[in-house]
Amino acid sequence: MIEVTGLFLYPVKGLRGVAVNSAELTGRGLRYDRNWMIVMPNGRMVTQRQKPQLATLSAELSDGYLRLAAVGQPELKVPLLQDSGTLVDVSVWRDKFSALDTGEEASVWLTRALSSDYPLRLVSIDDRQTRPQSKPDLLGENTHTAFADAAPFLITSDASLKVLNEELALRDIEQVPMNRFRPNIVINGLPAFSEYSDRVLRHADRKYRLALKYPSERCIVITTDQKTGMVDKELGEPLRTLKSMNTAPGYQGAYFGQNSILEEGIGEMIKIGDILN
Repeated sequence: MIEVTGLFLYPVKGLRGVAVNSAELTGRGLRYDRNWMIVMPNGRMVTQRQKPQLATLSAELSDGYLRLAAVGQPELKVPLLQDSGTLVDVSVWRDKFSALDTGEEASVWLTRALSSDYPLRLVSIDDRQTRPQSKPDLLGENTHTAFADAAPFLITSDASLKVLNEELALRDIEQVPMNRFRPNIVINGLPAFSEYSDRVLRHADRKYRLALKYPSERCIVITTDQKTGMVDKELGEPLRTLKSMNTAPGYQGAYFGQNSILEEGIGEMIKIGDILN
């Protein structure tokens, strides 16, 4: 039996995740997942790779607003629905497209919260446009995302984390929680790392169908504590151990989790405790 044991939203790309009990499924991910992104003056994305302290900023969705919080600053409120505003050119890796600038107040707030030497802007996805698809051969030509790095969904496994932590313990290295890997959906019931396959997960009542497409290559971000924003610069863990484990045979590098798409069930709700097969 395969069970959904965790659901996480990341309303603003790079900020601390939000654990939820249920979420609406859309073609480009969980509703509101990575709908906003912080960018540099040239429109390039800002992530924990450049600013690990992003993990100390929290985002909540309530009463029609995205609410951002940071120590020592008043709350920032941004409307969830934005269908007007200045279009600016942005980029996520090689993908270049336009997004809506959320305004000067958000820019000043983020620049101060992150002690940035250059002005930062908060942009939101423009629902009137479609972000280019950079990997149609892996995800399908009709798959699109908001500001996610790669695929609409990242699915990870409790069993895989257990095995990784067992290996870390053998090396006398501190174990890590699942939030290091910033998944959208966590499942239990599959053998460790068996999610690295062209597998389809169907809701027991056939409400939705998720297809696991290809392994997620991990980077320096998984060495960042998602509560404190502190980076393990000395040991580089768990990235170093994960790379040595060769969890995804046939791929070179460190891999954890599977990039995935929704094949059926737009508008359905996924919930903690859902049974999949």
